Amino acid sequence: MQNEEFTIDVVEVWKSFSKWFLYSVLSVYLFYILLSFFLFPKIYHGSLAIPLTLFILGALITIFVGYILSKATFDYQKILTIILYSFLIIITSICLLNCTINYGVFLLYVPTIIFMRVVSSFRNTVILTGIIIVLCYVMQDISGYLGIGLDRNSFVGNEESINNLNFIIAFIASYFSLLCLYFYSRIIKTYSIRYTTIEQATQTITDKNFQGFFTTTEDEDVSLINYDKYQELYSKIIRLFEEEKIYRDSDLTIKKLADVLESNTTYVSKSLKNIGNVKFNQLINQYRMNDVLDELNNKNFKTFTLEHIYTKAGFSQQPTFNRIFKDHTGITPREYIDKLE
Repeated sequence: MQNEEFTIDVVEVWKSFSKWFLYSVLSVYLFYILLSFFLFPKIYHGSLAIPLTLFILGALITIFVGYILSKATFDYQKILTIILYSFLIIITSICLLNCTINYGVFLLYVPTIIFMRVVSSFRNTVILTGIIIVLCYVMQDISGYLGIGLDRNSFVGNEESINNLNFIIAFIASYFSLLCLYFYSRIIKTYSIRYTTIEQATQTITDKNFQGFFTTTEDEDVSLINYDKYQELYSKIIRLFEEEKIYRDSDLTIKKLADVLESNTTYVSKSLKNIGNVKFNQLINQYRMNDVLDELNNKNFKTFTLEHIYTKAGFSQQPTFNRIFKDHTGITPREYIDKLE
C-alpha cells in the first residue's frame, strides 16, 4: 500500500512539473507572437531578433508534446527527456541568432542546466554544463560560419531594443530557473519520505546479523527520476532472498537473478549498489552465512555434518566457505563450533 501511494505521489509531482513547464514555454511563444503581430510592433521590433517561424514551430511542438502527455500513459522519463532536448535546441537556435549582438542571451542556458539536474544525474548535469560553456565560448564563431548571426552594426544607437532584449531574457531565465528549483525541492521532499520508509524496512534485516550491510544512500550518479525503478527492483530482490531463499542455489549468478526478475544485470547491479549499498557477491554470501550461523547456533552440527550445513546454504566448495566464514566471523568454522561446545 505504501509503495502504491508513493508511486502515485511521484507521478503526480512529475506530471505537475511537466504541465507547468509546457504551459510556461507555450506562454513565452504566444507572448512573442502577440508582441510581433498586435502589441506595439514598432516598439518591440527587433527586440528579440528571432524569426517568427522559429517560435511558431516551437509552439506547435509544445502543443504536440502536451497532447501526448494528456492522452498517453504517463512515462515521465521519456516525456521530460523530449521536453529537455527540445528546449535545448530552441535555446541554442536563439543564442546562435543573438550572440553577435548580446552575450546576455546565454542566460537562457541556466534553467536548462537546472532542468537537467531535475531529470538526470549530477554527473550528466556537469557534463552538460561543460558542453554549454564550450558552446558559449565558440558560439560567435559558429554563428559567423553559418552566416545566421545578426549584424551588430544594425543595432548601433538602438539601445532601447537591446535593453528590451536583456529585460525579457532575464525575466524568462529567472522564471524558468525558479520553476525548476521549486519542483526539484518538491521531488526531493517526496523521495526523502521514501528514504525514511526504506530505512525502517531494512531495520529488520540489520537485526539479523546484517549490521552495517544495508545503508540507504542515493548514489550521485542516480537520477531522481529513476530512483523508484531501482527501489522496486531492489525490493523484489530482497523478497526473493527472504521468502524464496533463492541464494541457496549454488549456481546462482547475477545473470540468473536478472533473468528471474525479467531484468538485466546492469539494472540489478545498480539497484543493489544504489539502494542497498551492496554488491551481488556480498549480498549472496551474507545471506548464506546467516543461514550457516543459524544452523550452528541451534547446535544442528550435532545432527548434520558441516558439509551438509554449508551446502544447504548455497556454498558449493569448502575452501570458499572456510574463507568467507573466517572473513565474516574472524575465526574458522571448527573454532566457532568448539566455542559453541
